[in-house]
Amino acid sequence: MMPYKKILLWSLALSTPVPAWAQATTTLVTGQSTLQQVGINTSNLSGLLATVFELGISVAVVLTLIMSILGGIQYMTTDSFSGKSEGKERIVNALLGLGLALVSWLLLYVINPNLVNLNNNLLLNPPAPQTTQGSGNITTVSSSGGLSDADARNQLTAAGVTISSSGNCSDQQNSACTSLEGLPQSAVTGLIQAASACQTSGCITVTAGTEVGHNSHGPGIATVDVRYSPDALQALESTGLKESPFAGASTRGILTCEPASQHSETSTSCSSDSAGTIHVQF
Repeated sequence: MMPYKKILLWSLALSTPVPAWAQATTTLVTGQSTLQQVGINTSNLSGLLATVFELGISVAVVLTLIMSILGGIQYMTTDSFSGKSEGKERIVNALLGLGLALVSWLLLYVINPNLVNLNNNLLLNPPAPQTTQGSGNITTVSSSGGLSDADARNQLTAAGVTISSSGNCSDQQNSACTSLEGLPQSAVTGLIQAASACQTSGCITVTAGTEVGHNSHGPGIATVDVRYSPDALQALESTGLKESPFAGASTRGILTCEPASQHSETSTSCSSDSAGTIHVQF
């Protein structure tokens, strides 16, 4: 292999794998950076990766210019056919090398601009979970904007709200459980307000939350099911909720009564004897 071809290969090696290295690094990041856990300063590392990547592209450009000049000189100063052919080939190979380096950058940019914007520390240092201060306690907020099951459950039980499930569990991936994982604070606040308006103690019992098995429930969605009773209905309506047939998961501020069968999501009149569940969309 000719020396100039080796130089071009080295320029491609410098300019191409670095973004892939950065992408592989990000797959190891969960919450706190894995690199930080082993004692590596990721803020310095992100700057180093950016410098190496930019240097690789710069080297490819400079080598292309040098090899093109050398190829041009060789082409103009030799009279032999083989010499001119070799000079032309040197120019073409230099341009192809630069083209491959730029194409690799362009492909990564199209896939995800952050892969070539390594100065963006979000790659190696994702934001920590947000926290809110309330009643003297720190409440953890998930990335979806919802509370953890434990935080939501603690707030509700402290306010006299009961959480019930047919499976006596809280696994979000089990439809027989009642999970509050990812339930927005607005839903928790609404339930607490309703509980404070109960005419009888403990009239609010949550029977469904964010667990799987519902079309309109889930993490980040302020929707729950409450066990029906006239007192619970009146307490919920006192918070400003209006009775309405099912209007889709995006509609807020409504409640819908359902038959007693669990997860039916079929509306019935709240004054009907068949009403067993109040579907609440805060």
